[in-house]
Amino acid sequence: MERHSSSIGKDLSNCAFNHHQIPYQLLIQYFYKGLMPTNRSIIDTASGGALVDKTPEAARQLISNMAANSKQFGTRGDFPSK
Repeated sequence: MERHSSSIGKDLSNCAFNHHQIPYQLLIQYFYKGLMPTNRSIIDTASGGALVDKTPEAARQLISNMAANSKQFGTRGDFPSK
């Protein structure tokens, strides 16, 4: 993904939703629209359809799980090349 997915999940999971009075659904839509098309496809595939068709809580949980998996297993860019 363009931004490291663990930082994306961290951004979403650490947001003070009530502080800004932004509904979960709108926040997820802003997040989704800010992704590159390839990253949208990855998230849609992981969600079993379109992310925007999920409930806000289900979408947040999916993104959090993807970020946790990325943090645990890393990405190609995390490993030094020889």
